[in-house]
Amino acid sequence: MRYKITRPNILSEIRKEFSRQYIKISSGLVFFFSRNPKVVFASMVVLLAASLILCFTVLRVRSEKSKAKSVLKPLTGAGVNVGLSIGNLQKMLSLQQELEAILKKDTLGAADSVAFRRIMKEVESMRSH
Repeated sequence: MRYKITRPNILSEIRKEFSRQYIKISSGLVFFFSRNPKVVFASMVVLLAASLILCFTVLRVRSEKSKAKSVLKPLTGAGVNVGLSIGNLQKMLSLQQELEAILKKDTLGAADSVAFRRIMKEVESMRSH
């Protein structure tokens, strides 16, 4: 006769230990739910409404405006294949400083627009090489 040796499982041990309490609690909940279905339904609706209110008002995550201003951030990401030499890297850093100086200005003029176009063309030419 072969006996199957089973190792004790945490869940099976918990079921064995607390089976009486589980049966009492589950039968009590079933009894309460069957006797008071309107109260259970109303409490579910109230909790859902409270969750929606909290989600869209109190617990709203505010985005940072500084993230939107960073134009060169996609170029410095970890997933981008960067194969720049030291000279190109130094040139990229100087272009980034120029671009950040332009972005810090409150109003932009025609010279700023020309400088921005020049910077973006140089960045694109560096990306294609």
